[in-house]
Formats: sequence, C-alpha cells, structure tokens
Amino acid sequence: MNLTAEQIQLATMIDTHVNQYPESAQGDEHLLRTACDYMAAFKLIMDSSTTVEMDYLCQQYPGYYRFAKLMEAMAEGIANGDIEVPQARLFSVIVSFLNPLVGAHRNKRMPTVCSGSVDIGAP
Repeated sequence: MNLTAEQIQLATMIDTHVNQYPESAQGDEHLLRTACDYMAAFKLIMDSSTTVEMDYLCQQYPGYYRFAKLMEAMAEGIANGDIEVPQARLFSVIVSFLNPLVGAHRNKRMPTVCSGSVDIGAP
C-alpha cells in the first residue's frame, strides 16, 4: 500500500469535517449541506487509490467512511431515480462528480466506494 501524504491529508480533512456532525438524520442533513466543499478532495482520493487503499482509509477514518457511504447512497439514489437532480449550476457540479458512480450503478457495475471487506464497526 502506497498512500501519499496528500491522500492521507485529504482523508484526514474529510474525516475531521464529518466528525463534527452527529450520526443522526439531522446530522446527515447538515453534513449534506457542506458535502460539496469536500467532493473534489474525495474524488481525488477515489481516483488515485486502489480498493485496498480505500478500505484502509475507511478503516482508519470513520468520518471518511461515513462520507464515502453518503456519496455512494447519493449516486445510487440518482441512478435509480429516487433523487431528482435539478439543473441548477451547483447541482451540475455535483452530478458531474457523481456521474461515474451513477453510470456504474445503472450498468450494475458499481464498485463500492469502500468494499466493506474491512470491519470498522460502522453500519
């Protein structure tokens, strides 16, 4: 495993941010309002990491794991039509980030963001 200092720094940044919000419906709502600010960092990690490295980051940083699962749930919701996406500029940025995940869900080739092969005690 060869995680770079940048990948670890970005994962730590996401983890620290997410851990500010309680694991509740209200906490998730507040987290979603700020998620856009962290999507570019998450995508950079996702694009430059192997599955093993992503699993390791999810194990080491519970907030990062929570963010990854939130992004995965959003992609799945968009792909299956449960989440309607307005055409506003902000949402077009979000959709462009999530599009690879959405397309993979539609084609049933969705790589899980964190494979779940690592037990970190989170749901």
